[in-house]
Amino acid sequence: MSSSWRSKIRSAFALVAAVFAGWWLSGIGWPWWAWLPAAILVAMAVYMTFVFGWFLYRKLTYEPFARAAKRRNRAAAAEE
Repeated sequence: MSSSWRSKIRSAFALVAAVFAGWWLSGIGWPWWAWLPAAILVAMAVYMTFVFGWFLYRKLTYEPFARAAKRRNRAAAAEE
């Protein structure tokens, strides 16, 4: 999975969340100048949640990835 694909998924989820939040807030009677910034903040929060999740995943799995890369590099060096 390429990073551009992940970025598009993150953006799509953030957009859907913003549209839903804006629709819901306008439905309960908020004026547009109040629900529009709130919907934008919801989109940013959803996007940052994805980024934080990615960071946590990388932080928790760094050691196994690093060990595997070390093994591959040693094996490649031994073959030469």
